Amino acid sequence: MHNKLPKTLSRAKLDALRAIARYRRQRRVGKGWIVGDKRLSASLIGRLEADAMVKEISLSGTPVLVVTEGGRHELRFGSRLAEARALRAAPCGDIGRRWPPVDRPAGSCARSIAMTRRVT
Repeated sequence: MHNKLPKTLSRAKLDALRAIARYRRQRRVGKGWIVGDKRLSASLIGRLEADAMVKEISLSGTPVLVVTEGGRHELRFGSRLAEARALRAAPCGDIGRRWPPVDRPAGSCARSIAMTRRVT
C-alpha cells in the first residue's frame, strides 16, 4: 500500500460516479454511455475503471456500469474529506468566494464565525 494521501476526484468524475450510482437506466451509445440524463464519454468511464471506481458488467447480455466498493467509499466520504482539507488549508478570504465579488463585513468568513460562536 502507498502512504500517499488519496487524490480528490475531478468534478466530471464525481458527477459521472453519482449518475452511475443513481440511475439504473444506462445504455451504450457509440463509444460513450448515456446514464440517466447524462452523456458520459468512453475516456471518462475508462479513467473511472482505471481508478477502480466503476466496473462494466453484463446482465442478460446487456452492458451495465456498476459502482465498486472504492467508488461507494469515494461517494460517501471523499468529497467531505476534500472539503475539510480545503477549509483547513485555505486562508480566510478564499472561503465562499463568489463571482462577482460581494462586499462582506469584516470577520464574515466561516472560520471567523466559527471562532466567535460560544457554546452555552
